[in-house]
Amino acid sequence: MKLYQIELFVESANSGSIANSARRLGKSRSAVSTAIAALEVELGVELFERGANQSRLTEIGELVLDDCTRLLQAANSLQQKCKHYASGAEVALRVARDDAIPEPVWREMLASLHNQFPGTSISLVLASPPELPALVEEGFVDAAFGLITEDQERSGLNIDVLNPIRTLMVVAPSHPLAGLKRVKQQDLTDHTQVTLSYVDEFSVKSLLPVGGQHIG
Repeated sequence: MKLYQIELFVESANSGSIANSARRLGKSRSAVSTAIAALEVELGVELFERGANQSRLTEIGELVLDDCTRLLQAANSLQQKCKHYASGAEVALRVARDDAIPEPVWREMLASLHNQFPGTSISLVLASPPELPALVEEGFVDAAFGLITEDQERSGLNIDVLNPIRTLMVVAPSHPLAGLKRVKQQDLTDHTQVTLSYVDEFSVKSLLPVGGQHIG
C-alpha cells in the first residue's frame, strides 16, 4: 500500500470521479485508475463502482474513506514535525504567563506563531508573577512572560525586559484616603488592601501587603 495510492483514492472520492481527480492533479486518467486498481487488489475489495462518466464509492469505499483521510493527515503531520525538527525549530513549546499582557495580544501572538511555525505545538500555563521564575528554573516551562520584581531580575535566569511598568496603589474617589493631601504608611495600614495572591510550596501568600487587612 503506497501513500500516493491513498491520496489518489481520497481525491477521486472527494472530486466525484477518477476523471475529475486526474484533471485536478494534472495526471492521466489511466494513471490514476491504475493506481487505485492496484490499491483495490492489495486490499482485496473494490472501492469504486466504475461507470462510463463517473465513479461511485462502494459500501466498503464509504467505510474506509475517513480512515484514509486520517492516514493522509497523520502522514502530513509526521512530515511537518520532522521538517520542523530538522530546521532547528522547537516541536513543542511550553510558556508560562500571568495577566500582565492582555488577552487580545496573546491571541494575536499565538496566531502569528502558528503561521510562522505550524509544526510547533504551544502549551500555555497561567500563573502569578512570583511563581514564574520557579516554573522556568524547575523545567516545567521553556519560557515565561509576566511582571518581575528587582529581586527576580537579579536571579540567575536569562531575563529580557520587554517594557518597564510603574505600579501604583489606587483608591476610588469616594475612598477616605482620596481626601488626604499626603498619604502615610500608617494611613495605608488602617484600610483594607486588594493585592495579588499566589501559592508557594508551603501556603497561600499575598504579594506586597502593606498591612494586616488585605484581600488576596
